[in-house]
Amino acid sequence: MPLYVDIMNQLATEITAGKYRPESSLPSERELCLRFNTSQKSIRNALFHLQEKGYIYKKRGSGSFVRQDCRRSSIINLGVVINYSPSHPAANVLRNPHFTQILKGVNQAAADNEANASMFIYDETDKISDNSFTGYRLDGLLNFQFTVSDAMNEYLVAHDAKVVSTVTSFQLDRYSGKYDHPCIVSDYLGGIEQALKFYLANGNTHFGFFANAIHGLHNYELYKKVFSRNNAKFDVKHTVIYPDSSETTQFVRERAEYFAGILFAGGIPDVIFSDGNFVVSEIIAFLLESKSGRDILDKVRFCTIGIPESLPNLEYGNHIDFVDPQNEKLGEAAAMKLIEYIKNGSLPESRYYVPAVFVPCDADKLTRPIMF
Repeated sequence: MPLYVDIMNQLATEITAGKYRPESSLPSERELCLRFNTSQKSIRNALFHLQEKGYIYKKRGSGSFVRQDCRRSSIINLGVVINYSPSHPAANVLRNPHFTQILKGVNQAAADNEANASMFIYDETDKISDNSFTGYRLDGLLNFQFTVSDAMNEYLVAHDAKVVSTVTSFQLDRYSGKYDHPCIVSDYLGGIEQALKFYLANGNTHFGFFANAIHGLHNYELYKKVFSRNNAKFDVKHTVIYPDSSETTQFVRERAEYFAGILFAGGIPDVIFSDGNFVVSEIIAFLLESKSGRDILDKVRFCTIGIPESLPNLEYGNHIDFVDPQNEKLGEAAAMKLIEYIKNGSLPESRYYVPAVFVPCDADKLTRPIMF
């Protein structure tokens, strides 16, 4: 922990305990340097952050003074940090339905606990400095693994900010050892295991796997562990790791034809698991064009991560099952644990799990409407 953070915490504790009364002045920077046996730079950093957190204010030429309302309000202020870049525009993040659902959960938890939640968007190509949160007294921050850069995370840890991150069960082993603050895990693998048990109970035994190149090989290994626990396995001949969509030059129909050819060249599996739904919908649309394709659809089901808001007009929509990541619960759980962290100063555990839920394709049971 940087020395100035320790100094800031000691002074904040003394202010809260009443050692320094509202509107009274703190010792001068020189006196504080002597007391803490440190440089003026460390003292100025500590005073800067005390001011940012709402404990003190400064009078030019007179020094630092305790705010009148520094202990009046018990409202907790949460920050949600989001980064963007030229290749990852902020507008795309804000339009992401999963992130919108997470924010809804954060807002619900804040409202239930009389807390405030503020969102901060920053360009990850810019240097992160002490001015990034100027004007806000933040008690803690929420990091969402798919939007927060390493630079921001390092800044937050260096400044002893109370932080809770969210990751998925696919990301957890990559998260471990890199970040040591608490996290909420969206347990996709739990939902996949629910799905697998559902299929096995229905007599299904032949399974395939379909994923993109960015995470596909990594996720394939995680799926295999779930299948191994349940004495089931993927059929290698029905396993396809396709290129990242931005690198795929084929037109949609050609791409669907290509991947469908691989998936079904060795016969028809009972169920094909996929870590995304957009290519699944393309494949189904392609298969609908011919009798042989429709015959395949009569025999196969798809199980994919994430319930989309809509899919193309698919007659065979009832052949797609979903693993719902419960994003609103994820955001709510993260905010609740951060509030608990702020109030108590520590957490009994470093991770908390919000399980994904398997949703068989029955329109009456879906948590969000799907247009087929």
